[in-house]
Amino acid sequence: MLSDLNDNKILPILVMALGSQRVEVKVSALATLSVLVNEAVEAVEPHLHTLIPLFLQVITLNSKHNKIKVKAADRARAIDCLSEIAESLPYHQIHPFKKMVDRGIIPALDDRKRAVRSKAVQCKNQWLTLQNQ
Repeated sequence: MLSDLNDNKILPILVMALGSQRVEVKVSALATLSVLVNEAVEAVEPHLHTLIPLFLQVITLNSKHNKIKVKAADRARAIDCLSEIAESLPYHQIHPFKKMVDRGIIPALDDRKRAVRSKAVQCKNQWLTLQNQ
């Protein structure tokens, strides 16, 4: 499987699935990407420009205005992915996304579920305290 990751065969499919309008597909892709972010974050690095906005989109899929509803555990998983990216990748690779994450995570700070709000605060703090090392 790691050879497929290196050949960029699986990740484009997962990125497309995360952008899907079907909740089941979106949640399955999120679960797989979560494992990849935790185990092989360097493999997802070329796709950050697409993945970060999609993770932020998942976080906001609980409001009354959205047709698609995602469970709190899945919203928390998307936040965990953003936190892991901030923690694991070098500053120069993630700095361009700092403002996007700072603004995009705001809806999660008002989430109905305490666990999601708590993870959102931790994630926002991680991204705001990024420093060039």
